[in-house]
Amino acid sequence: MKLEFSHRLEIKNIDETSSNIKLTFNIFSEKKLLDSPFFISITQSGVFEYPKDIDKKMLKGLLNVSAPAVLLSYIRGMISQVTAFSGYPALIIPLINFSE
Repeated sequence: MKLEFSHRLEIKNIDETSSNIKLTFNIFSEKKLLDSPFFISITQSGVFEYPKDIDKKMLKGLLNVSAPAVLLSYIRGMISQVTAFSGYPALIIPLINFSE
């Protein structure tokens, strides 16, 4: 069966020097649960701090590309553990290029 996954990124600025980033990662689809072995949805969030005078273009890249990559590193481990305990082989999520 072909692995299907999707993600959603939410960025909320807290103040001039920090943002809350929330990454929701889904494996398969809740709508297609009858046709897939399982459905997993995991949300990981983190507060990212940066200097007040950071270049806005650089900040956009950090919040949209680097921050979700960091959060995904935690999600990947959780998915691997959950699937390993479920009777299925441990699922290793590939790295994702968030710049695309």
